[in-house]
Parts: sequence; structure tokens; C-alpha cells
Amino acid sequence: MARRTVTQSRRSQSRRQLSSAALPQAIVSQTRRSLAQRNNGSRLPLTTMSRQTFFQKVPNTEQRWIEAATKAGVLTRSLRGFRNFVSASKISQKQFLLFRTIFIKHGSRNFDAATFNLGQKFQQASSLLQSSLAFRTFLGAIRDNNFQGSGDFHPLRKQQREVLAYSSNSKDILTKKDETPVNATFINMLQAIAEIVPSPRAQWHHSKIRLSPRFGYGRGYSAVTDGQLQEKQNNRIEAIVECKSMARVGTHMKTIDMQEAAQIVALIKQYPGPERQYVYVKPRH
Repeated sequence: MARRTVTQSRRSQSRRQLSSAALPQAIVSQTRRSLAQRNNGSRLPLTTMSRQTFFQKVPNTEQRWIEAATKAGVLTRSLRGFRNFVSASKISQKQFLLFRTIFIKHGSRNFDAATFNLGQKFQQASSLLQSSLAFRTFLGAIRDNNFQGSGDFHPLRKQQREVLAYSSNSKDILTKKDETPVNATFINMLQAIAEIVPSPRAQWHHSKIRLSPRFGYGRGYSAVTDGQLQEKQNNRIEAIVECKSMARVGTHMKTIDMQEAAQIVALIKQYPGPERQYVYVKPRH
């Protein structure tokens, strides 16, 4: 009887010790489950994130950005703590708002080179172009709607025929246009213009570059260019190109604006420098 009582006492003591040892683990497990449930509630699937709408047009003033950022809950947040990164071509509005970027658009005729400290270079470029017979012939061919040219601009005008002849909205696969002729024609035109300058220090490249900026804890996104201007001596990127197969009008302009902002942020983040970096994008394609 005494032995049974001692055994029962030891079992009770063991149960109490087991319960005491398991309690902290149970609390940790419960805490982890609670955190997981809370995180799952605030961290939406990427497909849902990309569909969330916080603005109808890309903000063009600081106040409109503040309103959209407040609505999205990112007013005081930064890219460093963001988790739901997607590529530039699929960027969500919340990710875009974290770039703290606004779009102030002007027509090409309103371009003021002096605003960007390019006044002198702009005048030099204008003089060089006006003195080029090949370039003047190229402009004349566009004005007269023919496909003749001279020098480096002769094959370029032939390439532009494909861009103009086919449509990106065509139902026929034999006449449907993608970005390929647009990219090639645009970069070839820019390079032909660059070759007017004796011994240019930079060259336009067709090869695409995948930019992969990182902001915190190894997280980030990717942005692929459609070509870029690079210095010949050290390959430094001076400008990037983004082309589309369709005209830059309509509702899809918002998506294009956000994608281009992501590319610019990626370039500056991955290749920072003391100089300002400017990006020129073809206005209609």
C-alpha cells in the first residue's frame, strides 16, 4: 500500500513537471499561430495585391500621392520593409506608391533643356542634326510619307514600314505586331543619330539588361530594359529604353507609367552615382 502510494505520488509529480515544462512551449506555439494568422491577414496573395486599386491616375502632385499612399496604408512605410515585390512589368499600385514618385507630364514641344542643365548641349545637337544631309532626308521622307533614305537612315526607314503597316491589335497572326520591330527601329534611329557625332563616346545597345535592385533582407524585384545607352569606355548606363507595340494612349498608360518608374528606381538603386540620371522614352510606342 505504501509502495503504491509512493508510485502514485511520483506519477502525479511527473505530470506536474511535464505540464510545467510543456506550458512555455504551448504558449510559444500559440503565439506563433496567432502571429501567423495575423500576418496571413495583412499579407495578401500577390495576385490580389496586383489588383488592388488606390488611384485611377498616377499621382501628379504630392498631395495626390499622399492621398493614395494613405489609402494604401504605406504613407510611413518604405521599400526596405516591403514584402510583396513583383517585377516591373507586373507592378502593383502599392509597390509603386512606395517609390514616392509623381508624374508631371508635358508635351514634347514644352521641353525646356535648360531645366535639366542641357541648354548648351541641346543647341550643339540641334546644329549637328541640321547640318546632316542624311538626317534632313530622313525627316523629309517622314513628311512626304515615303520610305526612302540615305546613309545610316536608309535601312531605318525601311524598318519603320513594318511598324506602320501592322497592328498590335490584329487578329491575324501573320500581320500581328509585337514590340520587336518597335524596339529595333527606335534603337537603330537613336544610334544613327549618335553616329552623326564624330567618335561618339556612347552607344545604343539592343541587348536587354535585367536590373535586380535589393532593398532589405535580400528582397527586391526585377526590371528588364528594352535597350539602353552605354558609355563605350566603362559600359555605364546613361539612359534606358522602354517600348510598347501599341500607341501610348488610353487606360493602359497608367500601367506603363508605373513600369517605367520601377525601371528608373531599379537603375538608380543598382547603379548609384553622384550624377543625375535621365531617361528618355519614346512618346508613342
